[in-house]
Amino acid sequence: MSKCLLCDMERKTHWYFENEKWIVCDCLTCGIGNPMIVRKKHGFKEDPGDFDEAWKICKELFGEKFVGFRKTMRSIKTHLHWHLLLIAGET
Repeated sequence: MSKCLLCDMERKTHWYFENEKWIVCDCLTCGIGNPMIVRKKHGFKEDPGDFDEAWKICKELFGEKFVGFRKTMRSIKTHLHWHLLLIAGET
């Protein structure tokens, strides 16, 4: 069993999207209503195309409310995930 919280993610918050590569869900440590996108593959380095894929998914989910990512990984530094920047009060 892995010791990475993002590898062992459970549905403890709202999940907006999941496919074979990504999960978009509310961040457990930031509080409900603060979405993040998590790459399922463990590791912190971006693969070619990751940013564009993640951007497209988030734009499709949140439309014009989505304005970018906060890419600083504060609590979990070894597993790629980005917090979504949304227009205030919109999820």
